[in-house]
Amino acid sequence: MNARLATSGRVPLRRFSRQWFFDAFRTGLWVAIITVLIWVFADLQFTDEEDISAKLQVRVRSGENLALLEPTEEVAVSFHVKGNRYAIGTLKSRLADAGKTLRYDAARDLGPGRHSETTREILARLPEIRDTGLEVVSASPKSLVIHLDKLERIDAVPVKPEFIGGEAEDPKVEPEQVSLLVRAGQLSRIDRNSLLVKTRPFDLSGQPVGKEVKPTPVVVLAPPGLPGASVLPPVVRVSCKVGWQAEEEFIVRIDHMTPKTWTDEQIWKEYEIKASPPESWTRTIKVRGNRIRLEQLRGRKAEIKAFIELTKAAIGMESWETAEVKVILPPGLNVMLSPGPIRPVKYRLEKRAPAPAS
Repeated sequence: MNARLATSGRVPLRRFSRQWFFDAFRTGLWVAIITVLIWVFADLQFTDEEDISAKLQVRVRSGENLALLEPTEEVAVSFHVKGNRYAIGTLKSRLADAGKTLRYDAARDLGPGRHSETTREILARLPEIRDTGLEVVSASPKSLVIHLDKLERIDAVPVKPEFIGGEAEDPKVEPEQVSLLVRAGQLSRIDRNSLLVKTRPFDLSGQPVGKEVKPTPVVVLAPPGLPGASVLPPVVRVSCKVGWQAEEEFIVRIDHMTPKTWTDEQIWKEYEIKASPPESWTRTIKVRGNRIRLEQLRGRKAEIKAFIELTKAAIGMESWETAEVKVILPPGLNVMLSPGPIRPVKYRLEKRAPAPAS
């Protein structure tokens, strides 16, 4: 033994010395670390299985010459995967970050037509699953019907700018023509001679008459009745001069609003509402807007709501209470009340005359 120590050149450590304990601790530490790494590696490589549920979005990415006809909504799928625990954990984490949603680009694998595809094979192609090395053992539903149609391009489609809230003089749109992408199955019912697209309505309300509206980006809408159609470019620039807005008078009847508790207190059995003579329960209001919208308002005149809000202070008063007239116009017409106050109403609540004795 002395010969070996002499040959190695090492000085033997005194048993139970500080250096002897330090070397023993260091050797034990390395053994523990290597042992833990071996167990962790073994655990990661251990094969496991799990059922996973998600939402599958079938889509066609923009730029593809295809349109998706079905499925039209997300498909709820559940699938059974097999692989190491780390890969399954990675997949579940990715799904959680994506709101449990998987997206499949059908145009990458399929062409025009109606296809019945195995759900398990679709899932196995997705990078979220493929990159983890997991095996998709089974999936529900077993298959999906994917219907794709080829897109056809129609060029030189005129653009018509639409306006609301006022009249537009000398309207201009740049470019004046766009291209339309439609499904091949829709071509037979398109009249190319009358085909045009409209912009999203450009609101002129509040703009002073005579103002020059500089070119402004406005979205172009695909024609109604052509689902899935798209416009290229999707945005044009619209400019115009704000023209005179039409104005029209309407005679409306004034109603009154009361707190809900009044019915319970039976106030109306004792009192009736009176207007200050020669006051009337009608007012003339002026409404401003597009001529076409004002014509539509005439047909919906009964929907104009004019009212005052009653207060308990008016009950039994000898003087007259003054109330502001509030007006609500029918929704969806994009018209507005012309500036200027509406003459208020003077009223009071008077005791009803006693019923004549029978």
